[in-house]
Amino acid sequence: MANSLQIHETAVIQTARVNILIAISDLLDNNKGTDIEIPILLADAVYSPARNPKKDELIVSYKIGSEVADLEILLPSELAFDRSRLDSVFLLMDNLVSKSTQWRETEKKINTKKLITSNEMKEWRSPLKHTYEKILDLHERNWNGIWFRIVRNFFWSAIAGKFDVVVGNPPWVRWSKLPELYRERIKPTCDHYGIFSKQNFMVEMNLIYQE
Repeated sequence: MANSLQIHETAVIQTARVNILIAISDLLDNNKGTDIEIPILLADAVYSPARNPKKDELIVSYKIGSEVADLEILLPSELAFDRSRLDSVFLLMDNLVSKSTQWRETEKKINTKKLITSNEMKEWRSPLKHTYEKILDLHERNWNGIWFRIVRNFFWSAIAGKFDVVVGNPPWVRWSKLPELYRERIKPTCDHYGIFSKQNFMVEMNLIYQE
């Protein structure tokens, strides 16, 4: 199976997914009513919500969005990397945010639908409440968009599994041209993998990090 990770919304929605739909249009005609999944995710291969192998994390913290909608997502790791359960919880939350439902009522509906157990809710209430209210705040400021679906894409990419071949297309964007907020997010990963160089000839490629 092939998966594609794209960080640009236009590349994901208007280009890659539409092209696949056009390519398989004849198959869709012959399989009406069948759910399909197009494995092209809005995600970031450099800044991923993958588990930290050096820590036994109970809560996963992940930041997405622009400087205006700087969104910190907190999720219990057991839920964050369980695609089926995360889908169920996020679909409900997305629907309730669109109705401006407050957290207390949302928690009741999650419990009523038995999406998580009562014991899990006791342990997970704080991160779930934090994430829900952050997105609710964006919604009330007309910045909701489709945040739950965007977040779900990013977490899907972290559990996509292993691959035989990885094909990349480095954009070679100068470090100095990246938004400051994004540079702060990806710098730990760049440091970990030795992306920055101390060699003078790399100055032209702008891969030398300077404080």
